[in-house]
Amino acid sequence: MTITGKPGASVVKYNRHASCGPAAIWWKDTGISGSVIPASGSLTFSYPTTAPMACDTPNLGAWENYVVVGGLTSDVTRFSFYNSSCGGGLATCTAAYSYCPPTGACNGLGCP
Repeated sequence: MTITGKPGASVVKYNRHASCGPAAIWWKDTGISGSVIPASGSLTFSYPTTAPMACDTPNLGAWENYVVVGGLTSDVTRFSFYNSSCGGGLATCTAAYSYCPPTGACNGLGCP
């Protein structure tokens, strides 16, 4: 993911586990929030996605996120995590859009 903006602008990223329906509230991504756009104007980070996630990983399903950079809010982006070897509601990207893990919308961590 690459976030662009004015160098020195603060970055705050928000996520929600959209496939969990109305219970999925927006929460601040503490791994990215607090970052600052560098002199290049682009902040790039990645999520490790090369290895399949275990079938009981609470991050499987559909997610939405947006960022606020220097007070400007981006559009919402939607994506999903799935594992074709899991079967059922986790086997395809499309199926994952309606999967909510047993741990619920906050992945068992408690909604911030």
